[in-house]
Amino acid sequence: MAKKRKTLVCIVLDETGSMERFKQVTISGYNEYVDRLRDEKKFSLMLTRFNSASIEIGESEPIKAATQLTNETYNPDHLTPLYDAVAATIKKAEKTADGQAVLVVIMTDGMENASREYTREDVFKMIDKKEEDGWQFAYLGANQDAYIEGQKMGVAAGSTLNYGQTKTAETFGAMADSSRRYSDSGSVANLEFFEDVDKDSLLDDENERKNNQKIH
Repeated sequence: MAKKRKTLVCIVLDETGSMERFKQVTISGYNEYVDRLRDEKKFSLMLTRFNSASIEIGESEPIKAATQLTNETYNPDHLTPLYDAVAATIKKAEKTADGQAVLVVIMTDGMENASREYTREDVFKMIDKKEEDGWQFAYLGANQDAYIEGQKMGVAAGSTLNYGQTKTAETFGAMADSSRRYSDSGSVANLEFFEDVDKDSLLDDENERKNNQKIH
């Protein structure tokens, strides 16, 4: 049996203008995720908030000490340099992990439109290499075709969630449960990271569920 390791969770959180409509549910969902894992000493957290004005990557800290998001600290605006944000997070995590397993969670509601340093191909190669090293990647797409967007970067469909605005809290709850399973598994990358999640239950209406069933 693989030995359990401490786990660094890197959340790459979209803070672009289109997320304004999801602001309150994103704040509450993120805080729910942190609170669900706060008592587990094996987790550390590093938060990246990004838009075309800035990509801010926080320092790694024990999740029990993680600060919650508020209306003052989460302010959606500007465009979406998604590839730059993911690449910068991976590079910082390489220097920060210090033997920990690494889980990178990408959360966005929009498509790439503002990266300057990295291309889709760059990020695809980075993710592929890190998965070989045991890193786990997950993609949470709010009200978009998350499977297509995630797979463009190399994130497997089984590690992707398409979710509706009203289901943000439930989505972060599912994310917390999957994070525990990854850590408890010995921290081996799993292309079916969300295999125990009822994906259809995270969508807002029947039409979304029907479309979701066609994809996965």
